[in-house]
Amino acid sequence: MPIFFFDTAEDGNEVRDEVGIDLDPQSVEKLALAGMSDRVCELLPEGRIQEFCLKVRDEEGNQIFKVL
Repeated sequence: MPIFFFDTAEDGNEVRDEVGIDLDPQSVEKLALAGMSDRVCELLPEGRIQEFCLKVRDEEGNQIFKVL
């Protein structure tokens, strides 16, 4: 299975995923949206962030998905 990397940015503070996850390509968007939803639900009620971004890269480093 291919490896995908999930990079995040919260209020401009970027965290690059250096480990990645083996994932079926058809599951990438579903996992990305679920993870983003969970993280935003954690942070927004507390007023801790103003901006959140999730980018998904493939094994070659190409961005294949982005959620703002």
